[in-house]
Amino acid sequence: MVRLRLTLQTLGATALLLCAACGAPPAPDPWSLLTVDTLAAKGDPAVTQPGAPLPLLSSPYAAGSVRQKDSNAGLTIFPAFSEGQTAAYMTTEVWQNFDAVWLQPLYVDLSGTNLAIFGVDATTRFYSPYWQIFFYTLPDGASFKSAKEVIDSGVPLAPGPGKYCSITNDPDIVAVQAEGAVGPVRPITGEPVGAPRNGTAWAAGNLVWFIDLGSSQRFNWNDQTLVVEETPLFAFARADSAGNAIPVDLPKVGGTGPRHAPRCDGRGSCSAVVNNVPEFGSLWRIWQILLPPGADVYVPDSMPELRQLVQAMGFAATRASTQLGKEYALRVAVNGLDTAKAKGCLASDVSTCRWLDSQTAIEANVADWRVTRTGTDVACPLVLFNGKALGP
Repeated sequence: MVRLRLTLQTLGATALLLCAACGAPPAPDPWSLLTVDTLAAKGDPAVTQPGAPLPLLSSPYAAGSVRQKDSNAGLTIFPAFSEGQTAAYMTTEVWQNFDAVWLQPLYVDLSGTNLAIFGVDATTRFYSPYWQIFFYTLPDGASFKSAKEVIDSGVPLAPGPGKYCSITNDPDIVAVQAEGAVGPVRPITGEPVGAPRNGTAWAAGNLVWFIDLGSSQRFNWNDQTLVVEETPLFAFARADSAGNAIPVDLPKVGGTGPRHAPRCDGRGSCSAVVNNVPEFGSLWRIWQILLPPGADVYVPDSMPELRQLVQAMGFAATRASTQLGKEYALRVAVNGLDTAKAKGCLASDVSTCRWLDSQTAIEANVADWRVTRTGTDVACPLVLFNGKALGP
């Protein structure tokens, strides 16, 4: 299977080169893959440069203004909700208009003599941060730096578990961390989150670095197709005066399984969670939620600047009759606002709020026609889930 995979990748790359040599200019490429390095080069908010401001850890999300420490760039920690609780993730890759994302091989020397070897590097669109380990033992006197050298050597390969590793050319990048802080945290609540490491490996004969989230398997795949299973990441939108969906910058909600088949009950009781680490929630498909007219967003009275931001998005940000903790800040209540049929829960009784903070809650409280599958897949490994930091 490993030999076949390598051959197919080589043929695919050759076909792309031949097509580029055709006479007529090619049509715009509808498929794009952004890696950690290309996200950084584009100035995407997913990557913060050394010494740069950290907006999500500054006003209006927190008092004052802080900056990323000067020693290294950092992957932004984004606040989210999942299973009725706070969650957080980083973004390492983005795919546009890909029907699937594929598993790739990672060759690991059991003797520990050789660095790990990625089956492909980040320059091909076959690349993904989702790997299956294949163990081998380095022969005496040998040294491998590429998948081709491993395969051509004929060493026995033993299939192992999956591992999440995002390739980069930056030897220092890890999660964002404010100057002087002890470690990375979830914005707004300040909860400690998992701190990934930066490791070293070979890919296509070159030394590369990678974001290392440890040995826990954070995804599953189809053994026949090698397609990595995706779960929904729900992003909110409001309707404008013409009925068009306008995205709003609120924390997203992480799903736990296929649409209408979550692996959790909405309150944190889950299958496919091993040693507190979910085997889902690193490859997400963005699904847009067009909020109904009665939806509103909770903002604590202690955060007036955040209320102004939410109101600028078009929400009422109704002052709640009972104040809740910061873990509820920016949580959407589908029945939060007064309508002709019912009194909004925020002003009347927050205990009756139906929060859109899990896949189960969204599928129970939002009509399917308001939920739209987009063409965007994202690699957003969880670093906080079910109240626990997830890291190496």
